Amino acid sequence: MGTGNGSPDAQRHRSPQGGDNLFLCSIVALDAETGRYRWHYQETPAEDWDYTCTQSIVQATLTIGGRQRDVVMHAPKNGFFYVLDRRTGELLSANNFVPTNWASHVDLKTGRPVVNAAAHYGTDPVLVTPGPGGGHNWFPMAFSPVTKLAYFPAYEHWLAYAIDPDFVPKKYRSNSGWGGYTGETLRKRLELQKEGNAKEKAWLLAWDPVKQTAAWRVPLPRHGNGGVLTTAGNLVFEGTTRQTFAAFRATDGAQLWEVPTQSAPVAGPITYLLDGEQYVAVNAGWGGGAAQVERGAGIAQNRAAARLLVFKRGGNVQLPPLPEAPPVPDPPPLRATEDTVQRGAKLFANTCAQCHGQLAVGGVKDLRFMTRETHAAFNDIVLKGTRAEKGMASFASLLNAAEVDAIHAYVISRAQEDWGRNERTSP
Repeated sequence: MGTGNGSPDAQRHRSPQGGDNLFLCSIVALDAETGRYRWHYQETPAEDWDYTCTQSIVQATLTIGGRQRDVVMHAPKNGFFYVLDRRTGELLSANNFVPTNWASHVDLKTGRPVVNAAAHYGTDPVLVTPGPGGGHNWFPMAFSPVTKLAYFPAYEHWLAYAIDPDFVPKKYRSNSGWGGYTGETLRKRLELQKEGNAKEKAWLLAWDPVKQTAAWRVPLPRHGNGGVLTTAGNLVFEGTTRQTFAAFRATDGAQLWEVPTQSAPVAGPITYLLDGEQYVAVNAGWGGGAAQVERGAGIAQNRAAARLLVFKRGGNVQLPPLPEAPPVPDPPPLRATEDTVQRGAKLFANTCAQCHGQLAVGGVKDLRFMTRETHAAFNDIVLKGTRAEKGMASFASLLNAAEVDAIHAYVISRAQEDWGRNERTSP
């Protein structure tokens, strides 16, 4: 099994004396019958960048150095593709499949990454790749024993990280490592992030785990292409950020078929035989971390609701047309002082950004898109948990009414900056 990251606190807050923080971002092997520990391999010691290592772990038998090895293969968020002996946990090889500046390479003698010391950021922002979106996120990887290639969505993602100098560790309050929301630090952070955003790329990747090199790649317009299915018929199926479901030739990546889906299917497809007929099915929805990029950019907002799509040869069902997307709600006027907005920015960074996006951009719910009715109920939602059934629990144990007012003022300011008329009314 793969393990998670060191959130909510930066490494220097949770472990000021240093250390690897075992078992963060590791592969751990347990005896299936007894649950007893067998071996582990830590992919990102002292993890500091939101590099969860819970991506799919795929088994295979590979010929390495003229010898057959039973292995596990893993492509976690940290950007390195790992091949380990699945019986002993011995690291056999590792190479980066996307640019990685947090570490230059993995030392095969020690099994440890050679970390760039500057990537363990301080209060001065630094640009790191992969960012928290990861070189490969949770979308499932596939491996073909026919082509001997692994297939998965890859993402070149950058983030400007900085420690909040005023951060005070507090239960459930997060993002101590994503500071820099005010003043000169914010200006530098935004400049670095603009540089990082210009480098972002996404693609479907075919990776040779023996040679540790790319066999082919299919560029895609944005992050969020989905999990992968490969078949004995030399096909690779994947949902794409062109809002399609597509089939590619497994040996060279040539596209063979594509159908519009009115969304970007991110789940891993499956195939099955029923009454002598072969089907391919995929859950097509759009949410979670992958949706942050498009929501934050304000593009492709109009999508179909989540649904199961099933395909077969000769199928002729047509998807109904999408209704028109609702207009962006007009934000309310900003009546708070600048000091209140700046205080709200820091509170938002430490309490809200994990789910609602850096600088209030994107997230599982982009707060810049709130209706006037939601704005009116903002304090009750945050403090009384009136939308707990939708996943927004009460934060009354963390925030008081004045702090919620400051966060609300910051969110309004962000909506005015991006969608409104920069409307400010004297308090």
